[in-house]
Amino acid sequence: MAGQQARPRDETPHRWTIDRCEGDLAVVEDERGRMLDLPRWLLPAGAGEGDVVVIATEP
Repeated sequence: MAGQQARPRDETPHRWTIDRCEGDLAVVEDERGRMLDLPRWLLPAGAGEGDVVVIATEP
């Protein structure tokens, strides 16, 4: 769109703490305290309740 600038990409790693797994979903808490429902396949094999997953993005 004309006049709009792209937002700078946040390349800071994110930390998710796995709260629990419910079937094919994992409930994780992000660094801001928000609870997110994610497909379990997004998490590393063997990751479980209480584990911390660090998510890094690449440009």
